[in-house]
Amino acid sequence: MVKLKSRQSDLEVYFEAEMIDEIVSKAGYTETSSIYETNKTYYTKVKILPSDITVKYMTREQYLNLVELFTVDGNLFDVETDEGDSFLKCYHKEDLKLTKNRNRQNNSYFYTGTLSLGVR
Repeated sequence: MVKLKSRQSDLEVYFEAEMIDEIVSKAGYTETSSIYETNKTYYTKVKILPSDITVKYMTREQYLNLVELFTVDGNLFDVETDEGDSFLKCYHKEDLKLTKNRNRQNNSYFYTGTLSLGVR
């Protein structure tokens, strides 16, 4: 389960997701010179940032809450997972493109697809 929690209001959206893809970002570097006057550059800080969430199952109500989260609440939210991972100040980068699928057992619809995230 993944939870998106708005930073502007108390709106929360829960849904089932297969995985959160992560990218490693290098932030800041230092340059030193050695005895032999060669300059060495190394990175001082590395961040792990979310890039994509693969949505496995989302109900219609959750989908409408997601649309409200992306539009009304300023598109700024925190992401939390069942595994204990959390990412702060995330936003959705692209248009919302989730596929509407039919659940034939109870004659309802659910959504699947990918959410592309960025971090401020």
